[in-house]
Amino acid sequence: MSRLRCTLHQCLGRGGFAEVYLASVRRSGGKERQVAIKVLRPNLDDPDEAHQRLKDEARLLATLNHPALPAAHGTARVEGRLAMVMEYCENRNLQDHINAYRKKGTRVSDRRTVRWTLEIAEVRVHQSANYNNSMSIDD
Repeated sequence: MSRLRCTLHQCLGRGGFAEVYLASVRRSGGKERQVAIKVLRPNLDDPDEAHQRLKDEARLLATLNHPALPAAHGTARVEGRLAMVMEYCENRNLQDHINAYRKKGTRVSDRRTVRWTLEIAEVRVHQSANYNNSMSIDD
């Protein structure tokens, strides 16, 4: 873990064991940049397991290279809690896209639904292939 100067700006989302924040960080002597920081929630039932899960996630994400996945920059401590620092992507998520269609009062076409499904599947296959570090295909 390296020493970062970190300013949390807003919470982007919360899950069962972590919260993700938009933040700006500055390494000692470096320039400031925006990142997303996933910080473990306080008072977890099994903090050791949560620490290991976050470390595993950071290691896995660091091995992946896909346009739909953020780059992992490593782990750090934020207010004493373990955190993963990653690239901040301003892209909208799937729910944002669906809500935009609803707001316009239009239906998501079957073609667009299939395209989104294939993009999600591509990312999942990419994650799985890299996580297992091998993929076998029977002829």
